[in-house]
Amino acid sequence: MQGPRRPWWSSVPLASGRLPTRGLLFLLVLLGLTLVAAALSTRGIRDAPSAVSAPPRQATTGGNYPDAPSAVSASSPQSATFGPSLYAPRSGAVTANTAYRLTIYTHCGLDWPLAVDFDGSFWDPTGDAGQGTDNPPPGFGNPMDHGVIMLVNRDTAIYHSQYGKVVQFHRHPGLRLAEPCL
Repeated sequence: MQGPRRPWWSSVPLASGRLPTRGLLFLLVLLGLTLVAAALSTRGIRDAPSAVSAPPRQATTGGNYPDAPSAVSASSPQSATFGPSLYAPRSGAVTANTAYRLTIYTHCGLDWPLAVDFDGSFWDPTGDAGQGTDNPPPGFGNPMDHGVIMLVNRDTAIYHSQYGKVVQFHRHPGLRLAEPCL
């Protein structure tokens, strides 16, 4: 006569409480390394002042960065109108030498007047990044690029694209006259 049948999961070491010491040690070390790596990737990052709070996003450049302050980002397609319209920047002030996440609308090129709204100003790309085409240069997402930007001095910002391309921008004074970009 046989005794009662045991369920199949009772033979698994975890279910029966018989986890080998080496296996437990391995799992604890792996958990510890994961926690240390997560803590190091977010070290030294400050939150940006923002008029509208947004859920945090993971930047593909390898760390958690605060969102650049923005009431309504100009880095999104504008509504269609006939002819050019006058636009004012809507972003808030930032702290110099602090990295911020910024999504820019690249579909109409980096030199489209409303592509970058950061630190209360629009920004103009320098060098070959402002190539005057209706598309972003290689190394940028299209239609949006989710990168990291830093204000290095009053009139200069450095942007790192989601694919690692680095572009320098200069502050554009005042308002912008722009055609819609669809």
